[in-house]
Amino acid sequence: MSKTRRIDHNPKDVFIETLVKTVNVTESFPLQVTLVVGGTIISGKLISGKEWSEENAKLYDSIIPSFAKLLRKFGDKWYGDIAKEATEYEMIHLKDAKIQFGSSLIDLKFWRGRIRSIDGFAFGELEIKNT
Repeated sequence: MSKTRRIDHNPKDVFIETLVKTVNVTESFPLQVTLVVGGTIISGKLISGKEWSEENAKLYDSIIPSFAKLLRKFGDKWYGDIAKEATEYEMIHLKDAKIQFGSSLIDLKFWRGRIRSIDGFAFGELEIKNT
C-alpha cells in the first residue's frame, strides 16, 4: 500500500516562517525585509506579534482606551509565553512599513499580513529612487 501525499496548492514559505518564529521567540531581531504580496511591495522591520500588539495599543491609549486594552489582551493571549512554544506561525508583522502599489507609496507605522500570501521576499528595505 502506498502512502498518499497531500499537495498544498498554497504553501507557506518555511524560511519566512522560521524568521517569524525567531522574532517571536527572541523579541529582538533587527531585520529589514521587503515582501511581494499579490503584486504589491511591502517593506519594513520584522517585529514580533507581541510588539505589534503593544505598539499599536500605545497609539490608541488616549484615543480609544477600550481598543488599546483589546490589542493588549490579543497580544498577551496569542503572542505571550505560549507563542514561544508554537511550531507554526500564520502571520508576519512589520514596523515602519512602506507599501508600494503601482506608483503610489504608503507609509504605515505597522503592518500585519498572512505568511501564505507572500509571493517573494528580499532582505533589506525598499528604497525609492527618483529618476
